Amino acid sequence: MNKEFEQFSPLWIKQLRFQMGCTQEQFARAIGASTITVSRWERGAEYPSARFQEKLLDVRKGQLEKRTPAPAGHFLFDPTIPFHSGLPTKGLIGREALFERSKRWLQSHTGAFVLQGAYGAGKTSLAVALVLNKEVQAFFPQGILWASLGQNPNIIGHLSRWGGMLGIPSREMARVSSLADWKRHFLGRVTGQRLLLVIDDIWDVEQARHLVVGGPHCAYIMTTHLEKQLDRLAQQENVFRVGELSRYHGVELLEEFVPDFVREKPEEARKLVEVVGGLPLSLTVIGKYLQWQEYGQHSMQIQQLLEKLRVLGAQAQLTMLLNPSELLTNASPQLLSTIQMNIGQLDEETCEDLFAILVFPAQPNTFSEEAVRQISAVSLKSLDHLVKIGLLQRVGDRYSLDQAVINYASSDPQPEERVQHLQERMVEFFTAYSEKHASNYEALENEADNMLVALMFASQFVVKQESKVFLDIFIRGVNTLAPFLESRGMYVLVKERLLEVKKMARQLDERVLMMILLHLGRIAELGSESEEMDEAVNYYESGLKIARKLGDEDKQTQLLLCLGEVCNNAGDDTKAEHYSLEGLRLMQGRAREEQRMALLLNNLGEIASTRGKIVESNAHYKQALQYARQAADWETAGTILQNLGVNAERSGEYGQADAYYQEGLRYAERIGHKQRVSAIKMNMGMLEFKKNRYAKARQLYQESLELGKQIRHAVRISSVLQNLGMLERTLRNYNEAARYLRESLKVAYEINHAWLISETLCEWGSFYIDQGMGQLAQEAFERALQKAEEIESKVLTATALFGLAQAALLREDSAGIEQFGRESQRLFQEMGNEKYQEVTAWLQAQGL
Repeated sequence: MNKEFEQFSPLWIKQLRFQMGCTQEQFARAIGASTITVSRWERGAEYPSARFQEKLLDVRKGQLEKRTPAPAGHFLFDPTIPFHSGLPTKGLIGREALFERSKRWLQSHTGAFVLQGAYGAGKTSLAVALVLNKEVQAFFPQGILWASLGQNPNIIGHLSRWGGMLGIPSREMARVSSLADWKRHFLGRVTGQRLLLVIDDIWDVEQARHLVVGGPHCAYIMTTHLEKQLDRLAQQENVFRVGELSRYHGVELLEEFVPDFVREKPEEARKLVEVVGGLPLSLTVIGKYLQWQEYGQHSMQIQQLLEKLRVLGAQAQLTMLLNPSELLTNASPQLLSTIQMNIGQLDEETCEDLFAILVFPAQPNTFSEEAVRQISAVSLKSLDHLVKIGLLQRVGDRYSLDQAVINYASSDPQPEERVQHLQERMVEFFTAYSEKHASNYEALENEADNMLVALMFASQFVVKQESKVFLDIFIRGVNTLAPFLESRGMYVLVKERLLEVKKMARQLDERVLMMILLHLGRIAELGSESEEMDEAVNYYESGLKIARKLGDEDKQTQLLLCLGEVCNNAGDDTKAEHYSLEGLRLMQGRAREEQRMALLLNNLGEIASTRGKIVESNAHYKQALQYARQAADWETAGTILQNLGVNAERSGEYGQADAYYQEGLRYAERIGHKQRVSAIKMNMGMLEFKKNRYAKARQLYQESLELGKQIRHAVRISSVLQNLGMLERTLRNYNEAARYLRESLKVAYEINHAWLISETLCEWGSFYIDQGMGQLAQEAFERALQKAEEIESKVLTATALFGLAQAALLREDSAGIEQFGRESQRLFQEMGNEKYQEVTAWLQAQGL
């Protein structure tokens, strides 16, 4: 390798960019290149020309300006904003007055305004100009979010990406099981914040409304070609019409592409604008066509071009009338005619390449150069040419297809064999891509829409062809993408695909059927209703039956872990223990997987704690904590530390409990796990309560409750409300106590959580004891005891029995005092629970 090549090698260029602190897009702007060109240099696909070598050396010497720094502080600037590095100057031609009107609206309103106009009118360019404006940015200090919808929007994907930008932890997003839940989830996060949310290219009003998730201080820019139902998006006076450009501005836009032609032949330019129409997209396409064909040297050529456009426009209009399903019905005939003319001028090879690219979804989806070359087998020359003439768009270092181009090109049907071949290549490419980048969620995020389309193609091949090959590929893709999709709240998007393939899997491959059942169980478990939990158990048990039949111990362990967790969460600790112990036995003697061992042992620790076996519970927890730390699984470690803290607190070891809680809180806050932070703060509040630090306890409870409501965690909400009721009862604020306890019990019954029902009923019993209502107290404690015995909880049984003894004292039932009191004392002593001393002292005070 010679010295010159070393100087401009891919590694040399990449290191230079890193030294400048630039993205590829920012680096390209600094040297006047395109992002795709920089990407090719860094991959070794192309070598810099002499002109760019000189510019690269200038950069090396520090003679060019550095990139513009990103907004400071916590300002969110959505990276999916089109042209976010800077809008081309032609983007606002003829839109200056509308831009100023829109800017003034944003500075004086909340809620939404709509930019409505025909397809290709430049609505997106106007929206981009607004969000790039410094005055607009200053008015929305928390930032700007963007979602481009198109014909087939991935609403959950947009919400998931926004959630990640707002700092919502992945595990929380995975638990959001419906679009309605997303809205409630976001409102808790953005209350009090002033964000600007852009919902671009709306094709369906109801779909767009799912993205109206901001708080009362947020504003929205919406763009659409629709003319109906706009009152469901904004008030009539807030719908701004984006019409065609005037002839004057149309010529001005055309001049951006062919300045010599416009200056030398102004009359021909005006006629061309008349024929093409005033839509910026049509003018852009014809402008690029003129650049390519070098029209303008002879008036005869222009006359021929005008006549050709008139004929094509008439043909397009007729075709739309006769068979509107084949073409984009909301596009103008002039736009379609310019697209058809560009396609008609392609040579055979480039035309074939364009048709091959149509396998990719339309905007707002994008695809990489690597993907399009591997799947569609197009040349760099064809890619560059299609971009140059406007049939393909560059978006940073990626590409996108306009829906009008896809629909018009698709009106000429391709052989079914060829289409299927391209779809098969897409399935193979994105399956391999997902496996290669399985742990790189940023890389998966970029290709999420493409991967979901590939999964759809694979499932269709399985169903239509009963193909075991595609069955294997399909399940490989789902297996690899499952953690990513779950973390983004997008797992439900594959449910339909899984159900389609399930029938074929039963006929073709039991091992694949087992995996499908595992994934269906996981999707059901993401819900919160008891019916969905039952569905999850059924899926897991069906999968476990197959795993046992096949002798697959790895999958048996995975399914047993899932069953243990879902049963434990549903309050069925008997089943949870059975499944967890079986999973642990299978793990013995095998190469240990630390994370799975930690989860199994934590399950067993929780079950032992429920039954009052504190020593056994702590042994499980401490062993589980070792595995979690080895696996660097801080989420599980935080859970285990919280559980250890609870056990220490119940044993009266307050100092040790506080140490566990503090360490667990650090882990939870490190990974942004709101649910765990809420849970630990609740326990820390209980610890402060037991130390008679009531103000601090109330503060921690309220912080925990606020987090619980933000993430709609019913168990947490019920638990904290119960603790607040206990606190207010202790302070003799009985009205407040009753309100908290009533709400706590209502939530507990709604989710049918036996532990919480029993625990809250015990608090109601104590509430009545404090006010001398013996009969009501007895009824509450009897109901609590019944629930405690159903789930075999020693600690709740002992608590309810002590309450019955106290109620017996109020009712002057001496036999009940001794019977219930002695049994409660015995159980607390067996558990080593701190309540043993309290019950003993109470019995002694009664002369027993």
